[in-house]
Amino acid sequence: MMLHGLLPHNISVFAFDFSGAGQSEGKYLSLGYYEKGDLATVVNHLRESGKVSRIGLWGHSMGASTCLLYAAGGGDAFVTSMVLDSAFSSLETIMTEVAANAKKKLAFDGLMSAVPDFFISMALTFMRKSIMTQASFDIREVHPLGKVNRVLLPAVFTHGERDEIVGAHHVDLLYENYAGDKTLLKFDGDHNSPRPD
Repeated sequence: MMLHGLLPHNISVFAFDFSGAGQSEGKYLSLGYYEKGDLATVVNHLRESGKVSRIGLWGHSMGASTCLLYAAGGGDAFVTSMVLDSAFSSLETIMTEVAANAKKKLAFDGLMSAVPDFFISMALTFMRKSIMTQASFDIREVHPLGKVNRVLLPAVFTHGERDEIVGAHHVDLLYENYAGDKTLLKFDGDHNSPRPD
């Protein structure tokens, strides 16, 4: 769908899978922590190819948050803009929200209604320690919201208004705190629905 709008304008598209996702090798997804290094490798490859003069990044969900983390870490002068679709503001926050939403849905079905709310906090503490041990990163370091105030690239933030995976408040916070030129586009859709042209 995105190709129909770009290719007629002689805009090349380079798509890739992050390590551990899709067709790529890798043991873990870090939802941005290691993926920003993957993105740096791709940008470096494109720059060194001599076939591109500018790069615009487009990322969805983890990809969008990764773009923000990459740009906040200095990025590359070849990267001139970003489209950030359904970015989350903090990995720890999104994990907490997903767990709370799952608990609500299970409680509605009569399951887990007796489980106290502090169980989610305990489970997240356990998961954080397990991730630090097994994947060697801290989920608290995947926090785009704490870094967007120093990103100056022009950016378009997009978000589906019915997104139940990454709530619209994430994009609102990111947009509000973003330092560069920015545009916010919300549309009728969910996390994975087709995007408007």
